[in-house]
Amino acid sequence: MKDVKAEYDRAFEYYERSLKLREKCLPADHPHIATSLNNIASAYCAKGGYDRAFEWHERSVKIREKYLPANHPHIAIALNDTVPV
Repeated sequence: MKDVKAEYDRAFEYYERSLKLREKCLPADHPHIATSLNNIASAYCAKGGYDRAFEWHERSVKIREKYLPANHPHIAIALNDTVPV
């Protein structure tokens, strides 16, 4: 179990680094930022942090809805990921 926790912690570190780099180079509402937000949310979900995951997923969905057509699969996936199991 300790190894699994370490892997999640490492994943968070990489996802957060990726987000910070993207935020420096891209507009705040760029689709690549939405991808980083979604990755962080998924990691929270995997750890059982559903409240935190929901917040990150919501931010991701808002960006995707702004740039993508309403019927785009990435919006459907992001909305699906927002709902905790």
